[in-house]
Amino acid sequence: METTQFSLYSTSFNNINEFEKLRKDLVTLGKDHKELANAVGDLHGKHHTVSTKVNQLELEVDRLTRAGITNNMVILGLPTMKGENTTDLVRKVAASVGCELSEDAIQDARRLNSKGKNSASTSTAPIKVTFTEEQFKEDLFAQKKNHGQLLPSAVDAKFAAFKNRVVLRDEMTSFGMNLLKEAREAEYLVDFKFIWPGRNGAVLVKKSENSSVHVIRSSVDLQKLKQQTSKRPLNSSVCSSEDSSPVIDRNKRVKNQHQ
Repeated sequence: METTQFSLYSTSFNNINEFEKLRKDLVTLGKDHKELANAVGDLHGKHHTVSTKVNQLELEVDRLTRAGITNNMVILGLPTMKGENTTDLVRKVAASVGCELSEDAIQDARRLNSKGKNSASTSTAPIKVTFTEEQFKEDLFAQKKNHGQLLPSAVDAKFAAFKNRVVLRDEMTSFGMNLLKEAREAEYLVDFKFIWPGRNGAVLVKKSENSSVHVIRSSVDLQKLKQQTSKRPLNSSVCSSEDSSPVIDRNKRVKNQHQ
């Protein structure tokens, strides 16, 4: 009997020791987990800080880049004709919306023909216009907005067969083009039917003809939109006018960045 009791006591003592060892191991594991969580949180905070600074730097570089092309405009939707004078075409666009340009208003006007594209894709190649002063560009934008939709036939009778719209927009920087591409390819914007470039480097998106316009200026705005589409739109402004920029219908899957 005594032997049995001693055996039970010894087993119980060993179990207590094992339990205490297990408890200490769990405490140590808990401390290690807390330290790891703190380290991960610290790294996340540093990553967020770096990402914020990078985003601010990108926006500042883009602002400076846009400042260097502030006199530039891109006109889309005008058919290419053999022997055309692009400067005259720009003047006709201005005249068709009631904008009077002085003789020295246009410094340069040329087609943006992409290398490797066939003749069909360049039949309405965009025209890049450089004005001698930014105000000339802004006057044309304002008159176009007041005029509303503009067809090629209103610019020149020889374009009567073309039914597409003529649209005006600022020349885009590489940052702006990449932001537009990112917005078009974002899976979480699949329900947004229209995506197009706005004024001053912004990208504009909206779900339908009558829905609110969301203004995108960076990848951060895209992430905010991803989280807030069911709440309220980002702040919009005069730069969201559809009259001054080509609206991109996602259903048509337009791939040419100049269309």
